Amino acid sequence: MITSVTLLLLTLTTALAEPPQKNMAIGTVVPAFCRYDFPATLAISKLAVGDFNGDKHLDIAALEQRTGKIAVFYGNSRLEFASPKLVAVAGKAIDLKATDANRDGISDLIVLSDAPEKIACYIGGALEKMTLQGELDAEHGTEKIYVETRFSKTTVFAIGQWRGVDCIEVSSNGELTRMARRASESAYWQLAVTESVEHRNGGDLLLADATERKIRLARNSADSLAGATQLRFETDVFAVSCADFNQNQLPDAVIALAPKRAGEKSALLRVIYDVGVQTGTPPLTLPCGESPSIILTDDINGDGVKDLLVLDRAGQTAFFYLAKGTSGFSDPISLGVGGVEDMVVADLNGDRKPDIVFADEQRKRLVIFSITPRDERQNIERIVTRANPIALAAVRRRQQSLLLVAGKAETVSVLNQEKHLAYQKSFVLESKPKFLWQVQDSGELLCLAESPEKLTMYQVKSTSLEKAAELPILTLNVASAEFWNGDGGAPTLLMLLDEGNQEILPRVLTYHVSRDGAPHIDEISLYPELPAEKMLFINKARVGKKTGLAALSVNDNQMLAARLFEFGSIEARRLKLVETKQLVLVPYSADDALHTALVEDFDGDQKPDWLLISQTKSLLFLSSKRYRAERLRGLRRVDKHEFIRAIDVNQDKKLDLLVGNRQKATLTIMLNSGKGVFSVPIVIDDIDAQDAKSLKHDGVPVLAVANARLHTIDFIRFPQGMKTVVVSAAPR
Repeated sequence: MITSVTLLLLTLTTALAEPPQKNMAIGTVVPAFCRYDFPATLAISKLAVGDFNGDKHLDIAALEQRTGKIAVFYGNSRLEFASPKLVAVAGKAIDLKATDANRDGISDLIVLSDAPEKIACYIGGALEKMTLQGELDAEHGTEKIYVETRFSKTTVFAIGQWRGVDCIEVSSNGELTRMARRASESAYWQLAVTESVEHRNGGDLLLADATERKIRLARNSADSLAGATQLRFETDVFAVSCADFNQNQLPDAVIALAPKRAGEKSALLRVIYDVGVQTGTPPLTLPCGESPSIILTDDINGDGVKDLLVLDRAGQTAFFYLAKGTSGFSDPISLGVGGVEDMVVADLNGDRKPDIVFADEQRKRLVIFSITPRDERQNIERIVTRANPIALAAVRRRQQSLLLVAGKAETVSVLNQEKHLAYQKSFVLESKPKFLWQVQDSGELLCLAESPEKLTMYQVKSTSLEKAAELPILTLNVASAEFWNGDGGAPTLLMLLDEGNQEILPRVLTYHVSRDGAPHIDEISLYPELPAEKMLFINKARVGKKTGLAALSVNDNQMLAARLFEFGSIEARRLKLVETKQLVLVPYSADDALHTALVEDFDGDQKPDWLLISQTKSLLFLSSKRYRAERLRGLRRVDKHEFIRAIDVNQDKKLDLLVGNRQKATLTIMLNSGKGVFSVPIVIDDIDAQDAKSLKHDGVPVLAVANARLHTIDFIRFPQGMKTVVVSAAPR
């Protein structure tokens, strides 16, 4: 199984700077997108964007699934939308498109409805009211409509369970008139209109056959079968689109094709240049997701060339492919979008940069990806990343901050910040990424990936990812892992607590990471050995001014025993442990087993403290209180798989607590007074925290959180002296 790591390279001091300009190199940058969620209160599916009330700001129309009405969300230039206004239609709406039918500068809607089957034109107006102006009986079995406006003429193309393309002309007063049918040889299930500067009838029609694995390019005229071009394929066609990618004023076709062999999960994109004309430009084949369903073309990176944007509903991912003129496309950059139904591209906020709108039917939301942040004063910004981010590592390099993000999808992406924040690079791993670390202050990042047969260590650089070492492992059921990055003269170590399985006993795996150019990793042993069968947790711990090891185990009297060790020398692949402290804490109960142990200096006396958490209680053992057990208020019930970290989130040199609740999709932040006393919890909604790192942005502390719920990196700001954080998110 191929898994992936996403790399985000950004400078937080200018993380929301201007995106690339028109004169930059073609196909080099995809700007980073901020994610905004808006409650729709309705289960919405298909989308159309236009200025439906004439206020010069784009609005969003959507199909409301339950009643079949049209929901119109009127917006402003700040990416804010009012509660939807419903438009009743004859029957149940099944498709819609936006156009300016009467050429008054206000967008109108062409709506296809079922039972009765109608195609209707609704005129927009300044009073935020859509008025039925004209309608026409649709052919029985009509399923989709497409709209083209060219030379002040609006044409509707309809396809469905009958042969050909129904062609309907919309007059300037909104009346609909049926014209001659196009391409009547077969039935079609998808259609795209090519760009044309020659034909006053409009562009030609790129049609996906409903019964065969073929695409037809037909003339947009009554005799459209004459001179039609047919393209046959070995696999099913998922989606079609077209644009002039190589800028020679000839249409190029993009076809999403099913995998060639059964069991394969990766579909393909076929780009056929100058379709219908023999120019000698060979076609391209691009990798894609599991089941691409929508292909859009737009200038995503502002270089004047149309790029590809593909929605893979099954993989809950959108793929970007940057067109490079006559040189093809960049490697795909994938972003997590969740379970969305439809996708459109438009400039919603008037910044001359494309925004992407998604309909999230299940969560009843509008989701918008925007290059320009909505409000730089807000305390939370969500940057879209790969699907399901699971781990973060941060390091500063010169004027840049490198943020490494591990995810569960199939590629590796780089978000590069120089003058602007942008996705840049992709890599592929051979196994599942598990842990990420920074090595000392060297700017070096390490990624540990695991499979049932081996561990693999990768060295991460800004433009490359290199395999550093492979270690055969018989089984790997890692309960916890710690990385000592070699500060203070201590060795660079990786230690894993492997719980084993029915055949292999639990064990502590220790590795020494050395560097002579590329990092090398060697397995070493500890002496005295740590009894893995009784070991519950291993943690990093400060022992005086050195970083040492804390071990929590169950002794012969069924008591929790905490031990502290310093690291000695490494001789003959053996690392000496020097015990400095041993504590007996509380009785151990298997019925209420601990699932988390944190060893940190919570009370500020430069001595390690223990926070032990089970399903029913959280116990804090402070050195300043002679390790007497205290219940931690605010943490009453924390499940085993919840996210728990101790991080100085506001950078006041006091360790705070983060607790993520996956079921409720919340992140709780408890600020530390410095004496092991924590504040009233701050709760952030709409977040499934997987990892977190403390950074800085313009001198303000920023907490970066890997949010697997929204497939984002959430940057939460903590202005100086701030005791609480006010954030808002869409309701669940």
